[in-house]
Amino acid sequence: MIIVQVGLIVFLILILIAVYQDDRRKRKLAKKSATLNGVWDKGAERRKTPRVSAEIEVHYEVLSNDAAKKRDAVSRDISLGGIGIGLTEKLFPGTLLELQFNLPQNEKTIIAQGEIVWIKEASGNPGAEGNDKKLFNAGIKFTKVEPQDEAVLGSFINQRRERGNGV
Repeated sequence: MIIVQVGLIVFLILILIAVYQDDRRKRKLAKKSATLNGVWDKGAERRKTPRVSAEIEVHYEVLSNDAAKKRDAVSRDISLGGIGIGLTEKLFPGTLLELQFNLPQNEKTIIAQGEIVWIKEASGNPGAEGNDKKLFNAGIKFTKVEPQDEAVLGSFINQRRERGNGV
């Protein structure tokens, strides 16, 4: 009789352990899903200003660096709040840049300051055409844009959006 009771208790403990582990697994999956859906889903746009696709030649200089050297990059998209560019060097979030670029069909050079908000290695490295350089995509938030430059940029973005070039 005691052996049956001990066996029953062991059996119940094993069932409780299995239920506990299953519950833990479900909670962990639900937590991951909630985090991904809340942060990384393609649903709600988190930007404050609309962006448009635009391949623009950008000249930039790292401001937080003693070695002032102009470098070239190409943009992927642009908004009143910032610009996405491709770099051949790895910079870090928080790096301050001075940017110069000309919008298509506009002679005025736009000069802005910005801060790298995010950077990640571009897929398809090494660089194009057999180049050994790594490529990096960076998101830059504008921190200073002159009002007249902002007006030109806003007009460019609105024209692009009307033609359906939004991202």
